Amino acid sequence: MSNPNQAAKTGQTNDAQNPASACPFKQPLIGIIPVRYAFDVYDDQGQALHPLPKADRQWKGQFSIKQRSYTLRQLRDGWLYVYDETAKTLHEYEVVGCKLTKIDWSDDEANKPTHERGSKGESKSCLLYPAQHTLSIGYAHQRWTWRVCEHMRSNTSSRHAVMRKVSLKQFESNGTHPHAHFAQYLEDYVADIGTPAEQDIFKDTCTPSLPVEKSEEAVKGTEFKFVADKAVVSSSDYLQDLPEQNCGLFVALNDPLADVSDLFVTFTTQVAKRTKAIGDETQQHKMQMAELTRTLGRIRLEEKEIPDFVKQDPIRILELERAITEYCATAKLAEIESHHLASEGHSPSGNYALMQQQAEQKLAELKTLYRFEPTSAQMRKWRKKDNSFIDEVRWADLDNFLVEHYTELKGLDEQIKQHYAQFMSAFNQLGLDPLLFGMDNQDEVQQAYLLALTSQFLVVVTQVNHDEKSLEILKKDLSFDSPKNLMALASTGFSLQANQAINNHIQGFSTAFLSTSNPSDMVAFATAIANWDTFTGDERIQEKAWFKRWIEPAQSSFGALQKAVANQAKESWQAVMELLFPYQNQPKGGTPSLLANLRLLLVESLVREEAVLQHNPKYAAELKQFETKLNAILQEMNDALELKPGNVSPKNHQIATAQSAQRKLGQLLSSELPMMLTLKNQAAMNTFQQSVNEKLSALSKNVKTSSASVSQKLGGLGGLLFALNLWNTMTVLENIRYKVAQYPSWNPFKNPALGEAIYATGNTIVVAGAISAGRAWVTIAEQGLLDRTLKNALNTTKVLGTKDALKTFAKSIALVATVGMIASALETWESWGKFNDSSKTDLERFGYLLKAGATGAQGIIFYIQFFTLLGSGIGGPSIAAISAGWMLAGFAVIGIVYLIGVILTNVFKRSELEIWLSKSTWGKESAHWPVGKELTELEHLLHRPSLRLSQVTQRKAAQWMDSGSLQWQLELTLPDYLKGQTIGLQITRLPAQPAYYQPQREAVTPILINEQQGKWSIEDNQPVYRITLGGSEKDTVGVCVALPLRWGKELSLKFYASGTRAGELDLQSAEANDIATRNLVVGKG
Repeated sequence: MSNPNQAAKTGQTNDAQNPASACPFKQPLIGIIPVRYAFDVYDDQGQALHPLPKADRQWKGQFSIKQRSYTLRQLRDGWLYVYDETAKTLHEYEVVGCKLTKIDWSDDEANKPTHERGSKGESKSCLLYPAQHTLSIGYAHQRWTWRVCEHMRSNTSSRHAVMRKVSLKQFESNGTHPHAHFAQYLEDYVADIGTPAEQDIFKDTCTPSLPVEKSEEAVKGTEFKFVADKAVVSSSDYLQDLPEQNCGLFVALNDPLADVSDLFVTFTTQVAKRTKAIGDETQQHKMQMAELTRTLGRIRLEEKEIPDFVKQDPIRILELERAITEYCATAKLAEIESHHLASEGHSPSGNYALMQQQAEQKLAELKTLYRFEPTSAQMRKWRKKDNSFIDEVRWADLDNFLVEHYTELKGLDEQIKQHYAQFMSAFNQLGLDPLLFGMDNQDEVQQAYLLALTSQFLVVVTQVNHDEKSLEILKKDLSFDSPKNLMALASTGFSLQANQAINNHIQGFSTAFLSTSNPSDMVAFATAIANWDTFTGDERIQEKAWFKRWIEPAQSSFGALQKAVANQAKESWQAVMELLFPYQNQPKGGTPSLLANLRLLLVESLVREEAVLQHNPKYAAELKQFETKLNAILQEMNDALELKPGNVSPKNHQIATAQSAQRKLGQLLSSELPMMLTLKNQAAMNTFQQSVNEKLSALSKNVKTSSASVSQKLGGLGGLLFALNLWNTMTVLENIRYKVAQYPSWNPFKNPALGEAIYATGNTIVVAGAISAGRAWVTIAEQGLLDRTLKNALNTTKVLGTKDALKTFAKSIALVATVGMIASALETWESWGKFNDSSKTDLERFGYLLKAGATGAQGIIFYIQFFTLLGSGIGGPSIAAISAGWMLAGFAVIGIVYLIGVILTNVFKRSELEIWLSKSTWGKESAHWPVGKELTELEHLLHRPSLRLSQVTQRKAAQWMDSGSLQWQLELTLPDYLKGQTIGLQITRLPAQPAYYQPQREAVTPILINEQQGKWSIEDNQPVYRITLGGSEKDTVGVCVALPLRWGKELSLKFYASGTRAGELDLQSAEANDIATRNLVVGKG
């Protein structure tokens, strides 16, 4: 800031525009104060804070940006260049604060590094040049290299494009000049001169007005000061060195990098606001779960179905969805009501139709408030939607959260789009030649600067584009084929000539014969690469003829880029290449895409020494040897895993043989897979090597004996009941080994799987014992022994058949009562526990209460029956009391109550998805799961694969007495998102034990199936995998499946199942380390 003496020195005694005063420009030298155009800032009402006079049309910045206007600001600290068109000399000044320090050049500056050029001379607050001269003045944030200085000095068109031409003679003559004005008005026109320093109105720009002492800490340690403050000063600080009080003018220069950076800072400020509004990871997860819950529990409209006046307001869309959901639910109830009224002879539209009236009222609200009326097609589609989730969610809390969230975000997305469009418009207008804003792409430091700058731009630009349309536009802007801006040229050293050279060289490669569909074509392709003379040999690429033809003209820019990447810009280069890759890579198959992607490899080869590619001249021979070894190992695995009809079952050593072959395969793929193109740097090459280290594990399973139905042998209702209970027992015991393994306790009261198995088996025994007791009861009743005690009847009866009937009756009742008490106690305990489970619906819990009461009462009857039997055996109650009529009546009533309970638990049972929703973030019974667990639980439900066993013919009948043989076929159906991905799969088959007796029976060993032999198909847009397993249909099949998560590919869902019957297998979830699988590509084969 100026002191009183400086202010007095610059006091205005002459008015340059007053014809009666002495003209201050009648001096040999005129003072010139350079300032710059900068985008203005705006208040909350959108009004510019420092607009230039609208009537004065001479002020015009470099870029034409909608909704943005220019003001004037001080120059950033940097460099100023003045070419005296009259004297034909170029001068260099360093800009620091409000001081311009002249750099004096000697005669040998051309060979010096840029930072060592010249020596500091006199410092003043303005430029001083003869009043009759014409000047070209230009600003540069980065110091011009000598190449740029020579170019600007010799190239008139570039000089006029980059520098501001100022005719001092013209200004002296008429007092006007484009982009210039009298120095005395400096404070009136320049926004950050004379403004109170505490009002940092430019904080969201690349040059905030913070005091110097604060900003020095903020930028300390940064290599390139992309954001650096410029302290506010008074006009006297600039006017103090004028040759005569008002003998001076200020001239506005262009600073295109500052303009672009200002727009970028404003743009990122809006992005930061949105990020803050979205919140932390927890808040974002709540938002994600809210949207998911809306999708599950409410009717969501497609974008084209939403009324136009509602589309732009997410809160109105939320209200519309809620209204439509309520209307559809009411309309469904009205339809049920209508059928009910019609069945009773009432008119469905009369006073009885209350739900119909409510539905009509809600439809009228939809038409009035939202101008929306559902079509019949929409109603049919929505009726299919499961609305059972509605009662599981805290909708009021969810709606309040969304309304609050949308309110915070309101307008931010539109502002981000607006500021993004402004930034991209300016950046595209910046052009493709760094020379036009004073940057030298042949200089290492300036290459590093441009890489650092564009990497920052790319980070944000590539993150804010999400919809398909904006991504397509961005891909065109960043195209390698036809670049629109410098970000697209970053990979070729910001040189359009280098970009065109790469493209021309690639296009010169003949594509007529190339195909990559089979190994022989790959050999032809490898030969073509070698003949192309691009990647071959041990010579450096720069020595190739094609390089001298195409790249040598742009070799200096590549050399500078290579040095920058090797030194200070390594991280920036990596960031730029990673960010550009999705937009410059060609993901589609075919030769054109392959050739297009070779450009990126070629660029890496030119820039990074460790990325230099070399062609493998022995590729064809190595590929042939690899195929021979691969086929031999696969045959070895096939022989060990796949039995041919008639062969003896494999012994233990065959599993070891398969494991050995698998290890050989892994070693072959990891160490001997031939590479057509390799990196010379071995450390870098290792990142491309993939090793296969799959662990083989046989899934063992205890032998299970199948039982045939005995209903025909037992006959009647009792036989049928026994068969049904036997089937239920087999169903429960099917996967008991795996179910029990989920619980650490062997206490049946603590282990539901074990308890279920015991009481299911017990009920079967009870029914079988009751059948036996019933037959004996008939014989006892015929002999008239029911009124006697069991002891008396046994002692007095002489008939052998009657005595056997009494003994059978006693043993059967003892078995029935004992097992019945145990089974009833276990089932009562389980039902009572489920009754206390708050995650179940009220009616489902009531059903379990009925079951608990019924089984508890049943247990009491068994208890009484058991002790009545004991009493009758010692001379107490009669035989009739052991199986009294009230007991039979009790069992009948209990059966009805139990049946009602079963119906309630099945009809009103919550689905797994309903239970998950009730325990999720917005559920009424939220379990407050961690983020990962909540999403994983959902993936288990939504993307659970389907496994099915079916019987197929293994060997056809050879003659009339030969019925042939069957084998299992496994069918695996996967979610559609897994197409082309790698899953884990392991299939084992446990042969059935021989039915005939063997004195020394060998242990049955599971057989590992080669999953690569299966076939894929697409059915209903889902991948379906089928494989025949060999053996017989009596074998037990075990399957382990590992699927990558949709939201996190590094994690996986794991399932296992086993079965011995045709039909769908029961999949069980497994912990990550519980099962072993082998890799299988979905859809390949």
